[in-house]
Amino acid sequence: MDVVRASRAGAVPRDAGVNRPTVLEELRDGVVVLTMNRPAQRNAFNDQQYGDLRAALADAQADERVSVAVITGAAGAFTAGQDINEMGAGAGSLPSSTSCRRSTSHCWRR
Repeated sequence: MDVVRASRAGAVPRDAGVNRPTVLEELRDGVVVLTMNRPAQRNAFNDQQYGDLRAALADAQADERVSVAVITGAAGAFTAGQDINEMGAGAGSLPSSTSCRRSTSHCWRR
């Protein structure tokens, strides 16, 4: 997997112990930037990226230092959508967009 590791000037990883290969996290001045990090696949979603992004959003919600979350994509692409190369591979069931909305709809209500 190609991985983009470039950091923005002045930004620091949110927590040194967090290891999410498909979502990079940086925190600066109350803003956490979550970068989808599958550039070779144009950041197309697979099971791991769904889980990593949901976990990163939950962590950001629980972190009192975070006021805003920005989601972006590595290497000039936000996301190509679902990774069809991994669909039906038996890796697990991907959440529907409805269940994703339900599970994160309460976020950011402080």
